[in-house]
This record gives sequence, structure tokens and C-alpha cells, in this order.
Amino acid sequence: MDTFLDTQSDIVIEQLAFVAAAGAAARYDEAVGNLASSATTYHPAALRREAMAIANLEGLNPRRENLARLLGNREMTGIERDTKATADLYDALVHAGSIFSETVESSGLNTLFLLSDTSSGRLMRPDVVWSLEEDCLWLTEQLDKLAEECNPWTAAECLRQVWTSGRFIGKARRIALLISPWVLRQGFSCNFPLFGIASEIRKRTDIFREASQSKEEWAGQLAAALNEAVRFEATALRDVPATRATIAALSPWTRSSSSISKAIDFMMGCPAFSAKTFSESLGLTDRGGKDVLDRLVDANVLEIEGGLRNRLFVCRRTI
Repeated sequence: MDTFLDTQSDIVIEQLAFVAAAGAAARYDEAVGNLASSATTYHPAALRREAMAIANLEGLNPRRENLARLLGNREMTGIERDTKATADLYDALVHAGSIFSETVESSGLNTLFLLSDTSSGRLMRPDVVWSLEEDCLWLTEQLDKLAEECNPWTAAECLRQVWTSGRFIGKARRIALLISPWVLRQGFSCNFPLFGIASEIRKRTDIFREASQSKEEWAGQLAAALNEAVRFEATALRDVPATRATIAALSPWTRSSSSISKAIDFMMGCPAFSAKTFSESLGLTDRGGKDVLDRLVDANVLEIEGGLRNRLFVCRRTI
């Protein structure tokens, strides 16, 4: 009798956890939709946080500032291995967003793994290539099942199956985390990916390791973690207008104000960049871009790093 009551109690707790997570996910999804500039001012920062959390789970210790610098200039030298590997994870997360915008194919998942593994120097022997292709086909089947029965519990179980599969050349947990924002978005019927789960799992690694052996325990823990994750990300979303307003207040407001406004949005998503990248992204001539950059440097919004050939502009307020 006691066992039955304990089981019923666990079910109720799990259901309550999912109700709370669903409410938090819905509010976060609405907040993202209400921020018109979320694609440029919020999502890149969320992706960097996610990449760093996955890196931490793999025992890496990247520096946030160096990650921003490397993403701003891929030809930088003297960057430590951990940061390079984290940039690979960032690229894989960006790719995940593209493949989950349509029917997921095994080739897209294969590219996802290869992008995340770029810095490993792994020798892709024929048997390794064959194994990876088989794993991608297997994952495609799991994602097809989720599409057929789309709900939070199925999404949670999909991630658990990947997490415990031992596939992807021993990097199954990495793959589970790389696809989790979009799998959870689908499970909770959101319009935008649900970021932050990797950071929460990183805080409770041992708990999730044990919970992965039980479908019910995993689901409850994942729901609780998602609730906390989207709360944090919702706060980050609310901070975007305040950060933007602070930078705008410091920025020179002249005839080029429209360019400076675009520059602020650009810097929110890309805290470190070259003059060429800046001008091209804002659709400015080299001279026009230099004028805006000079004004932002004079206003102490930007700092200059490196020499003439490797000059990098850094906005520390958005790193």
C-alpha cells in the first residue's frame, strides 16, 4: 500500500513540475516574441551561454571574453583549446537552429556532430564514418517519433534516449544538449527554442546522471530544470532593453544616429568584431563604418584591441 501511495505521489510531483515548466516556457516564448530585435540582441548571447555550459559539462573551461573574441574574428591566433572547442559548439547550435526549421534529415545531424567536433582532431576512419551515419539515422527515427506524438513527456524521453544511448562516438550527451532547445520547443509547443537547459543540467550533473536510469525521474528533473532555465533566460530578455538604453545614452547622437542605433543592436549580439565585419553587417561603406566606430570609441562604448592588421573592437557591456 505504501509503495502504491509513493508511486502516486511521484506522479503528482512530476505532473506539477511539468505544469510549472509549461507555464514558464509559455511566458518566456511570449517574451521572445515581444522583443522585435531578439534575433540580433538576445539569441546570439543565449547561444554563447548554451555553448559554454555544454563545454563545462565536458570538462572544458573556456573564457567568456575569449569566446566572444574568437567568434568575432575566426582567424585569431593564441586562443586556448577550450575556447576553440566552445566555438565549435556554438557553430553546432547555430546549425541545429537551421535543421530544426524543417524536416530533420540524417545528413543535417551528421553535420551537427562534425561541427561540434571540429577541434578534436578526430581521425574519421571508414568504420567511424559508418558508425556515425548509423547513429544519425537512429536519431532521425527518434525525432520522427517526437513529431508524431508531440508533448512535453515525449520530448523529455527523446532527450533521455539520446543521453543514455552511448552513441555518437561517446558524445551522446553532447548531442542531446545541442538539440535540446528545439526538442523542448517542439514538446512544449513554443515558437522559439527554449535555451538554458544545459546550464541547469551542469549545476546538477550527478542528479541527472542518476535520473537518466528512470523515465519518470528524468522527466521530473528535466521539467524542474527547464522551469529554472527559462526563468533565467526571461530575466536576460528583460535586461536587453536596459542594456541597449545604457549604451544608447553613452553613444554620440548625431546625423548618423540611425547607424549608431543599428550598431547597438549589432554589438548586443556580437560583442567583438573587426571593422570589416561591422561595416558589412550594417551595410556601410568602409569610410561610413569607420566614422561610426570612431565615435563609439571616443564615447568609451568600444575598446580597441590588437594591431592594425588584427584590430578588434570590443564592447565589454555586451560580453
